[in-house]
Amino acid sequence: MSAPSEMARREFLRSAGILAAGAGFWPAASLRGFAAGQEKAPPLGARETLDELLEKYRRHQRTGLRAGGPGGGNHIPMTLGALYRLGASPEQMRRYVGHFNLRPEAKPLDVSGKEALTQENWRSRLGRPEFLSYLEFFEDWMRRTSLETVLKETVPVLSAGMGGAFAHDLLRLGYAIDRESTEEIVFSLAGWATSYQPSPDFEHRGPPVEPDALLSEIVERTSDLRIELDGGNFGPIAFRLGQVYGSEGFSGSLKPVRIPDSDPLARISELILEAFTRTHDFTLLHCLTTCQAARVVLPFVGDPRKCLSAYWHSACAAYLTVVRARPEIGKDSVAADPPDWREIHSRAAAADSDRVSAFEHTVKLTYSCWAESRHYDRDRYRALASREVENPSRFV
Repeated sequence: MSAPSEMARREFLRSAGILAAGAGFWPAASLRGFAAGQEKAPPLGARETLDELLEKYRRHQRTGLRAGGPGGGNHIPMTLGALYRLGASPEQMRRYVGHFNLRPEAKPLDVSGKEALTQENWRSRLGRPEFLSYLEFFEDWMRRTSLETVLKETVPVLSAGMGGAFAHDLLRLGYAIDRESTEEIVFSLAGWATSYQPSPDFEHRGPPVEPDALLSEIVERTSDLRIELDGGNFGPIAFRLGQVYGSEGFSGSLKPVRIPDSDPLARISELILEAFTRTHDFTLLHCLTTCQAARVVLPFVGDPRKCLSAYWHSACAAYLTVVRARPEIGKDSVAADPPDWREIHSRAAAADSDRVSAFEHTVKLTYSCWAESRHYDRDRYRALASREVENPSRFV
């Protein structure tokens, strides 16, 4: 990275409050590996293509139109960001985005007739389908104050909600901070506010426990839980997670998790790594990618013990949906001698983007494994990334 670009990055991180993380609750070491660049220099024109395609998608989002494709295009920002970090070419990025019907030239949807969001009422309207209203509100708030102020006021509220281990907008926020993009930060906050669900109360249920002990208790107390695999209006994963959260055995088990002052996600990330290694499951893939994003977002969460406890609860819920459907598969499928990171990155970027969902999740998983391996110095992440490139996670 050249000196000018490094200075620009540090200035952005300083404006977002990240360089000062060590002066607060968490030490700066908790961000080791953050925004750490990439294995090799990006191809010519890659950064410009990334900026162009992200702006195209944001303009499309302002229209309120669907983008087609799996997930309606909600993976586009993270997949593009991961592709860039993996060293993808402009052609590979464009080929991927070409699978969606983006309409950036269409007229933006007018929401001026709706009740305005304010500093006083935005929390009470969380979870409502008001993405464009939240977008306007956060943009205006950021203009009037600062990026740091908005992040420190909003992230503690949003991160304490339910389902963090499957939150695509947590992912988008982590990528946005890594990309130094104020626009992406605003869009991710608006999306997270729209999809927000309150977490069950757990703060006054005794002293904190170790995350693995809580998972064992949850598994034991939900031994009679039978999960219907298909149904609901928001996809099978959300349907299954809803059944877990609705179980008395699960909700009655929730309690605070012991979070260390140094490297607060270290143990949780290790447990997620072990679970994904054993299961090779599509749902738990999201736990690994969101865990990496949560580490990036940590400086803004306020009391990390509350948000990381809620995050671990959602990871435990995701684990239950997997082990009840297809327990303990994949543990023998990890290569003993995987390729080096450069080769893995090249293979991931060159994977078949016609299989859109598999491509998106392979690319994101590869990037998250690489980032986590740099932070935690765990070589198992390289093996998991290689496995994903060769054999993408399945969902049953």
